[in-house]
Amino acid sequence: MAETADDVRNAVTCAAEAGYRISPRGRGHSFQALSNSNGYVVIDCSLLCKPEEFVFSHEEGDWILEGQKYIGTVYSGSGCTNAVMLAATAKEFAPEEGALFAIGNCPSVGITGYLLGGGSGDVTPSTGWGSDDVLELRAVIWNGTNA
Repeated sequence: MAETADDVRNAVTCAAEAGYRISPRGRGHSFQALSNSNGYVVIDCSLLCKPEEFVFSHEEGDWILEGQKYIGTVYSGSGCTNAVMLAATAKEFAPEEGALFAIGNCPSVGITGYLLGGGSGDVTPSTGWGSDDVLELRAVIWNGTNA
């Protein structure tokens, strides 16, 4: 289980050098168990969720949906769930600011899968898909470098 970005990088590098394929797992909420394939090294990222390390921004900007604005952003680790993100957003942004976090219906779904297009929720018709709101991703690619 990876606890830091360096853990992820080291696991990816080691697996690649040994000839294994890599399968990252955010929270493992996949009906097809896609993160558990034969011949793959699973890198469990659930411990990368550290709410105390979230970085919030209250910058406003144009949103993807015409006539709407975003009121801020949050940077978090990849192992967080919808429930953790919703709680953090509710604590950081006042209701009168109009905060609406694009989130799925299941609180235990990981944000990694959700934000990469794995799900939708009750607010999807109003907010778009979670992937529509992604401003930046930090990733480790197959050879252990950051992208």
